[in-house]
Amino acid sequence: MTEQTAITLTESELNALRELREKYALSTTQFGQLKIEKRLLEKELDKLNRLEEEFERQYDVIIETEVALVKQIEEAYGQGNVDLETGMFTPIQ
Repeated sequence: MTEQTAITLTESELNALRELREKYALSTTQFGQLKIEKRLLEKELDKLNRLEEEFERQYDVIIETEVALVKQIEEAYGQGNVDLETGMFTPIQ
């Protein structure tokens, strides 16, 4: 087996290798920061989705309550219009 002698790289080659190593380290850090930011945004989106679902349920309850109230008023007074300012009910002829 022959012995190999070490070769000294030029300053330019060493600088290029160091620059690549720095770029690699920066890129790795940026990927990590991006992943963390993405994870935080996904958690926030999950929270917003849960709130949206809750608001949809609340809205559905409001609609059901309105339907029941209108039915109750119609059973008592017949079909008509209510003026919420005056509290007056005007039957439909």
